[in-house]
Amino acid sequence: MPFFAALCLRVLGIALLLYLPSATSAGLTKAQTDYILQCQGCHKASGTGMPPQTPDFHEYGNDFMHMQEGRQYWISVPGAANSPLTDGELANVLNYIATDIVEVKNHTPFTANEVRAHRGKKMTNVYEVRRQLATKLTVTSP
Repeated sequence: MPFFAALCLRVLGIALLLYLPSATSAGLTKAQTDYILQCQGCHKASGTGMPPQTPDFHEYGNDFMHMQEGRQYWISVPGAANSPLTDGELANVLNYIATDIVEVKNHTPFTANEVRAHRGKKMTNVYEVRRQLATKLTVTSP
C-alpha cells in the first residue's frame, strides 16, 4: 500500500505541475519542485515520512547534516543516489531539505562536487547504516 500511495502522490504532483503555467509562477523554486517530484511521495511535504519504512527527516536530519558520514548518508540513500536529478540539482534539493524542512542550524550547503564524490557509493542496507549513525550520535553526545 505505501508504494501505491507514493505513486499516486507523484502522479498528482506531475499533474499539478502540468496544469500550472510554470512552477516559478506558482512561487516554487526548482529545488522545491524537484523535492515534490522526487521525494515528497514518500517523505511528505513536511519531511515526516512514513516511519518505519520512510524515516522522518526531523528525527536525525539536523545531526546527520553536521556529520561527514551523515552527509554521505543523505547523498547515498537510494532515493537520492538513484534519482534522475543532476548532482547540482540533488545538492539543491538537499539544501532545500536542510534549510526549509529540517531547518538545520549553521547549515553547510551541499555542493555538486560533494554529491558527485559520494553518490556512486550505493548502500545495500539503508536501515543498518542509519541505525549505526544514530548509535554513533548517542555515543558521542554529552
